[in-house]
Amino acid sequence: CRNKLKRYPNAKPDELPTNPRHVYKKTFVSMADWLGTRNHKGHWRSFAEARRFVQSLRLKGEKEWRAYTKGLLRDYPMRPDDIPANPNSVYKRDWRGMGDWLGTGTIAYQNRQWQPFRRAREFAQSLGLKSAEEWRLYCRGQLKGRRPKPDNIPSTPEGVYKNKGWKGLPDWLGFKAESRTRTDWRPFVHAKDFVVKLKLQSAEEWRQYSRGAIRHLPRRPSDIPTNPHTAYKAEWRSWRDWLGTDKITEEPRTPLRRRE
Repeated sequence: CRNKLKRYPNAKPDELPTNPRHVYKKTFVSMADWLGTRNHKGHWRSFAEARRFVQSLRLKGEKEWRAYTKGLLRDYPMRPDDIPANPNSVYKRDWRGMGDWLGTGTIAYQNRQWQPFRRAREFAQSLGLKSAEEWRLYCRGQLKGRRPKPDNIPSTPEGVYKNKGWKGLPDWLGFKAESRTRTDWRPFVHAKDFVVKLKLQSAEEWRQYSRGAIRHLPRRPSDIPTNPHTAYKAEWRSWRDWLGTDKITEEPRTPLRRRE
């Protein structure tokens, strides 16, 4: 149709569609039927030859591959009948993932070869992160001045290393988690004085501050709890009292999350 085949010098007549599958939806059978060639159903091209053809298309990902197999990419040639739409089922022995099939090099998350737990944990601890929020920001590439996360270090280590040494995020990052029952908290009055000076305006801002997400404020001291309403049950009055503001219009419906 693009008139690039030397053995077919004549241009395609305007009355013949480039994508007959779309124009003749009710009667279209296959490209083999359209071209008058043998129906290849059940006789697939070898994996190497099929992959070579697919990689020549330079598709960017699985989404484009699915669109291509449905004939939705109009600037591409129609998929030959001897190349399957579901290559992972046809080429089970040779299949290495969609990245290998398309030539993008992308490896599915579940098929990656991860670092052993101890080496991965050593790398995570070398970052000096102090909270689950910092780990999430690091994995997203949102912590400035940090080296990018290697592909063989998982962003969700709790799933990858389950029953392989995983003991929680504090152990993974190398910091001590707060205890719900500790008794060495700063006295309530002194803790509240510190918090009031932060000029936080809501319980949600307090949650963000506790996770270390508000960068322009000093880090929360280790002797001031993330969940003050639990630590200071006897003195606790309200979030308005704790933050020193009367702008809070609504009490949080759920307890604040414990800093991990």
